[in-house]
Amino acid sequence: MVRKKLQKLPSDTSIAKRYASAEQALIESGAKLETDREGIGLTVTGKDANAVVLHELKPIVKMNKSDLGGGSVIELRDEDPEGCGAEIPQRYFQFNPDNPVATPVPDASGKVTPFPYKVNNEELEVIVLHGDSSDGSMVIAWEAMLRWTGGDESGDIKIDNKGEPFYAIGATVPTYYIDVQTLKLTPANF
Repeated sequence: MVRKKLQKLPSDTSIAKRYASAEQALIESGAKLETDREGIGLTVTGKDANAVVLHELKPIVKMNKSDLGGGSVIELRDEDPEGCGAEIPQRYFQFNPDNPVATPVPDASGKVTPFPYKVNNEELEVIVLHGDSSDGSMVIAWEAMLRWTGGDESGDIKIDNKGEPFYAIGATVPTYYIDVQTLKLTPANF
């Protein structure tokens, strides 16, 4: 079904349009897209100059299993452009699905800066969270909650992929990939 949808996509458009078209075709086919290859970046800011304190980022594991049914997970292979926050230092966290706690990853100098963080409309934080399948044999579907306070208010912000979980895929899980240049679907690792 995925191959038929891909054959109908125009190959004479820009890479960005082919990428978007291929992604839509995969979603309509029921494929699960890898969205957490190296982490999901969150750019967090305040509405004004008043500080908002970010207290905790809590991963919520929705699924942790070794297979999704014979290659139903698909990667779109193309270099993603740098997004919002590319110039802002990033703080990396990862979690293991068996113990879903966002653990800070040391930066290049070995420094670890755990929560809490303060943000406002001029001071941003870029937080990158990654579901780690350390043995490489699992597919992890996850969301997260970001707990914050500011002034008289507090709350939790749900972090997900437009209502769906993010997917982190171990290197040995049978998957397919689409070369966005050619729109060809091929096995990635089997």
